[in-house]
Order: sequence, then C-alpha cells, then structure tokens
Amino acid sequence: MSDILTYSFSADGRGLLDLQLDKPNKQVYNDSLPKFKSYKIEGLHSQVPLDSLCFFEWQKIQYTYIIEEGHNFIAPFELIINSRREKTSIKKENLHLLIGTFAFNDQVGDTRIEIKDAANRLIFGLEAEVFPQKMDYKSDYKAMMSEIALIIQNLAFDSLKDTFKRSRARVTGVATKNEWWNILDALFEQIVQNIYVIKRQPKHEIRTREVVLPIEKIKQASKKNVEWFRKNAKHSNDKGVGFKISSENAYSRALSAKKYVTYDTYENRFIKWAVKNIIEQIRRYKKHIGESSEKSDYSPLITRMNYYQSRLQSFLHESPFSEVSEFEKRSYFSTSLTHGAGYRDLMHVYLLLLRGLEIAENEIFKIEQKNISTLYEYWCFLKLVQLLKEQTGSEMEYQNLIQIKANKFVIELKKGDESKVKFRNPHSKTVTSIYFNKEFGKAGRHVFTFNQRPDYSIEFKKDGYKNSFWYLFDAKYRFDERTEGGDQNYSVPQDAIGQLHRYRDAILHSKLTETPYRKAIKNLGGIILYPYPLSEEAFLTNNYFHSIKEVNIGAMPFLPSKTGLVNNLLNELITKLPEEHFENFIEMDRSEYEENQSKWNEWITIGTIPKTNIEQRRSFINDKNIYHIPFVRNTNSRLYLSKSILLYDSISQTAELCKIKDWEICTNVELEQKGVTWQLNHSKYIIFNLTERHLIEIPGKIGSIRGYQYTTPLGLEKYRKTKNKNYFYITNPDAARLLNELSSTGTACDIAWKNDLNDPSLIQFAVGSLKILSSNIFKPLHFEVNGVQVSLSEVLNIAQSRDLSN
Repeated sequence: MSDILTYSFSADGRGLLDLQLDKPNKQVYNDSLPKFKSYKIEGLHSQVPLDSLCFFEWQKIQYTYIIEEGHNFIAPFELIINSRREKTSIKKENLHLLIGTFAFNDQVGDTRIEIKDAANRLIFGLEAEVFPQKMDYKSDYKAMMSEIALIIQNLAFDSLKDTFKRSRARVTGVATKNEWWNILDALFEQIVQNIYVIKRQPKHEIRTREVVLPIEKIKQASKKNVEWFRKNAKHSNDKGVGFKISSENAYSRALSAKKYVTYDTYENRFIKWAVKNIIEQIRRYKKHIGESSEKSDYSPLITRMNYYQSRLQSFLHESPFSEVSEFEKRSYFSTSLTHGAGYRDLMHVYLLLLRGLEIAENEIFKIEQKNISTLYEYWCFLKLVQLLKEQTGSEMEYQNLIQIKANKFVIELKKGDESKVKFRNPHSKTVTSIYFNKEFGKAGRHVFTFNQRPDYSIEFKKDGYKNSFWYLFDAKYRFDERTEGGDQNYSVPQDAIGQLHRYRDAILHSKLTETPYRKAIKNLGGIILYPYPLSEEAFLTNNYFHSIKEVNIGAMPFLPSKTGLVNNLLNELITKLPEEHFENFIEMDRSEYEENQSKWNEWITIGTIPKTNIEQRRSFINDKNIYHIPFVRNTNSRLYLSKSILLYDSISQTAELCKIKDWEICTNVELEQKGVTWQLNHSKYIIFNLTERHLIEIPGKIGSIRGYQYTTPLGLEKYRKTKNKNYFYITNPDAARLLNELSSTGTACDIAWKNDLNDPSLIQFAVGSLKILSSNIFKPLHFEVNGVQVSLSEVLNIAQSRDLSN
C-alpha cells in the first residue's frame, strides 16, 4: 500500500492542482483525530472525497499546479501559505507551472493555502487545520490551548488584590460563571472595605418637608402657607389668636418648613442594588455547583460562598442601606459613583464582575496557526506555575508575568525575557520561586564562554537555610525515534540530557567558588519535559526516570493528560525537609547541612539553684558571677565542654542564661574564701565564672534533675519562635530531625529527658503509648523502639500508624 495520498483540484479556466501528502510517520495518535474535519475550498473543485485529508506538522507535501495560456488571469502565479510567498510559477511553452515541496514544520492550527495571480486575484484557496503529531489532539492539544488561557486568567485574578484599581473591565460582553466567581473571590475583601468606607461617609442629601405646627413653634414658615390657609379654614379664628392674615382672620396653626438629612440617594440605592445582585449571583452559582454532575467535594467552596452571602446580607440591614428605597434603573450621571470614596472602587469591582477582565491581546492567545514547540514551552511553564500553586497551598507573593499597562492586563511572557512567580507558604515559611528563561551568570561576567539560560528554573528556599535548592527544567517538543528490539521507546533525545549536564556544570562553577570545597554538587537538579506518547506507567521503566534518583538529572512526560509524575516530583521537593535533600542527593555539598547539624551538639548545661539557703545563693551568684557544683568525675559529662549554663531558680521557677567565661576546680575552703556563707558538704567543687547574664523564658517547671541535663542554643531559639516546648529538650541532631518529620505530618508527640549518667544525650519521644529513644550514640538517623534500633523511615511509619489508630 502506498504511503502517498494524492488529492486533485480543478476548474475550467483556473487550471489543475495536485497535492501529494507523505504519510506522517511520526503520528502516534491516529485515533484521536476528529471524525469530521472542517474545510473551506475556493476557486477549484476537489476531484476526490476529502474525508481522509489531514495535514500534520513536519509532513512533506508535494504540489503541482498547471494552467494553460488563454485564461483570464495574469501570470506569474504564486503559491502562498499563511500569507507567506512560497514559490512563483515558471512558463514552459504554453503552460504555467508551480512545482515543489513544502512542509508546515512545527506550525499547527488553522492554516490557509492559496494560489494567486500577479493581480492578487484568488485562483485557489484551502482553509484547513494542521494537526500535531506528538500529542493527542483531543486530550492534549485542545486542553493545552484552553489551559494556557485559564492559567493566565487565574494569575490575573490573583493579581487583582493589589492591582484592581488599575485594571479595566471589558467594554462589551459578560463574565462567565467561573470568571465571575474568581473575581469575587479575589476582591471580596475589597468589596467589604469599600462598604465600610461608604458607611463611614455615606452620600446624603438635605431635603425639606412641611409639617403642621402651632404658630408659636414655627421657626421657618413654608412658602405654601397661602394655599394651605385657603384649604384649611378649620384652623382659623376671629379672635386674633395666632397668625393674622387679615383684620378679621387669624390662624392658630400653619405649615412649617423643616430640613432633614436623608441617605435615600441614587448612589446608595445603586450600591444596595449591586450588593443584592451579588448575593443573588452567589445563590445561583451555588445552585449551579449543586447541579453539577462531577463528584468532587465542593463543601469548602460552599462554606466560603455562604460566608460571603451572609456577610453581604448583614450590610443591607445596617445604615445607610436599611434606609434607602429600591433602585430605579435610569440614566443618571453621578460624580459620587465615579469619584466618591468607596463608591468609585465598589463601582469598579462591580463592573469587573459584570463584564470580566480585559486582558490585552498576546500571541499565545491567538487561535490561528501556532508554533507548536513554542506553544508547548509556554504551556509547560504555565502548568508548572499552576502545579506549584496547588502543591504549596501558598499565597502568590510576587509575579512579573502579568502586568497592568494602559489599564489592561498584559502577559509579559516572551522567549528570551526573564519572568518570575514567587509563592510563600505561611506555615512552613518555604519560599518557592519559578523563573522563565532565567539567566545564570557569574557576578556579571559570563560563565565560561556564555551565560546559561534554561527554559525554567525553580528555586526552593527552606526555612533556616541560607542556600536554596534549584531544579532546572527544559521543554523539548520531540522524542527519540530509534527503536529497541523492534519496539519504539519514544525516549528523550540524548542531546537534551547532555544540555542539562552542561547547564548544571557551568552554573555550579559560577556559584561555588566561595564554598569550602568544590564538587559536582547535586542540589541543582535537571529535568527534561517532553511529550512522551505512551502512558506514565510505561515511563516508570525508562532509564531517564531512574537517573533522577541516581544523578538528579533525567526526564519526565509532560502533557495535559500526563502531569502525574511531575506533580509528584514537585510535591516531594516542596514537602521534603531540607535535611532530606542533603541526605538523599548524591555528592551534595554538605557544608551548610553539617554546620546546622553541629548546632544541636552545642550543649547548654542546666544548673539548678537549690531551695536551701536560696537567698544567700542568689546573692552570691549576683555579687560574684560564680556558680558552683560538686566536682564531677564522669568522663561522659558535658559539663566541661559547655559554653553556656542555664541557671534555674527552683523557687521562682525563672531561668537565667549565662555565658561561661572559664571554669576552675577548687576546694570547699577556697570556695568559702570567695564568699560562700552556707555549709558545703563536698571537699572539691567546679566553679563557673559567668558573664553576659540575661533572663530567658523556659517551658514551665523543670523539676528535679538527677545528675545534669542539657539543652541547646538552637533548641532554645526554636522554642522561643514556635513555643513548641519539645525543642527545649532536644540534645542531638537526629532527635531534631525526627521532631521536624513528626510535626510536618501533624503527628503529636511529647519529649522528655532520660536520666542516664552515661548518656546525657538520651531523650524519649512519646507518641501516644509508643516510646522512641534518641541518642548521639545510636547509628546515624536510627532510633530505639522496644529495645531495637530502627531507621528514621521505619520509625515514622510506626509512629504514623500508631497515631492513626489512636
């Protein structure tokens, strides 16, 4: 069977055109093409049915157009593809010929093929669609097009909180339900704030009303009294009592003009109507969600809607809105609505809700023919932004992707220009930043021969660590077409993997010149994103998937229908404790990790001031800056290595942190000569000379201590920041790691010292009834459970299962 399909077009006086299409050998999604393809043909008529006609990216198309002399058109003739002149005809004897080959390369979408004469008159026109070869038309290409617009729109909504005053509603049209809700959700607090501004300074009017009053109480008579006297003779008398209007008549009562303040103004009626309209729209949106066929859990969304609804409803029962009548929809110009404090901004928000946002035209929104590789690159970045936002549950802290220019949202996403979106997690304090086309250089100088600019870079900055963890991503709209064992594996091109290695080596060379030593560290990983056509499960056996754990460089499928593996990777990178990055990645520069770990070994001795002779002891410490304890012979004691001491007053239950200037050993007699006035029961003592003393908060009563216990400077610092008393009791880095892991999963625990004279670092975790021991003398990242040492991962599994059962 031939791999070439021929389509012929002709018409009298217009010539004959043959199009020969090569079979698209890269097409892997034949079943996803639409059954009914739309075409528009002008000038020539097809000689064969066009049901099977499909254009694909990179497909070779041979064309032959012949027209004889004696026609009504003017030579030469031109083949034009998407407004681009492809070729001009030549003349042979009495024939004009257009012969050649063209391809759409990586252009997809709507396309137009034309043949025109020298007078620009159309002879043949064909409008059709060019389909992608490396992605599913139904589930990927169409989804990619809609997701790009949706993600950018959502980013614009996120930006509204800070920029809504400079944004502009569309001039025509109405907002969709989803667009309406996203704008309301983003700007609800702005609505509330503006209503409060209006309540403080509502628009009001001073009006006049007539009231019938006794003459003696009238301060300002109404101009309507003459007419009123004529109609109300019952209030007249002939005794001259009251207001005389003639020699015979006087009135005891009359109309009085009284001024009063009213809030029943056009502006307030409009605001009340707008708020009622928003409440009604919320009610309809809730109904729309309730009738949805999807099985998703919308209860958090419904709860937020109910809150918004009740909050707005409460304003309608308060002044000034409870005092206004119904709004009449009529033409009326109000400077208060356009310029008044509160009114202007609330009017602007309402217009945004009514009509939606105006987003400036951008090449990535255009529906006509697209460069599919550039489109894929844009989509990959925007999808990574969306996944990061969903993963972190964080608030967008900064972005320069969407800017306000000329009151329109403008998308600043262009190949070669750097863009940045930054998220901050308010709970973990983790900051995640993603860059588009970020340039890595060396203090303004080139890295080796030129600076490096990967497609996307994600920076993970963990709380408590100065250095960031980086991941580089490159989007490649292609795959390796070689086969293995007769089967095509669709693997990532090797040159793309090699490019990631070059990126990393050059960037690391620029960043590590000031570190204690230089290695090919792996806290800078790299992933190639490409349109792998098979399932994500099939990719799990790919060598480049396994290489991610081996060398922190590899590849992953990334299409609208295949985001699971990338999503899992981002989740792992975001939720991982910083210590895990150092422990898991190969050949990582561990200098900062080891420095942080060592801080948990800088112990602070806890010394108790006994209750006996407490006043004398306090005075001695305060006057002499000396604290003494009986001489300790135990070589396991950390007393002699401590740089600080925490003095605990057993009566007042207060604590004082003191730096140890130096220490010495002296006899009881020497100690008495220094000023001790109470009885000493030992012959030899250790005395600590103290400096830089200051009171410090501790987690309640310490209790009696047998021997000596210890805390750490880092533990005290974290206790003061988090108020988690468990940090106060930590005496080794592995215990700190376990506490952080348990906290990150929400597993509750209590830590206490274990009184062991030979192992002062020994502490106990209590997770319900489960007891876990941690010590410096255990194997690294190992803990004791029921007398057996187990690894950190095993402990976490046991603790979490125990926590769930409780």
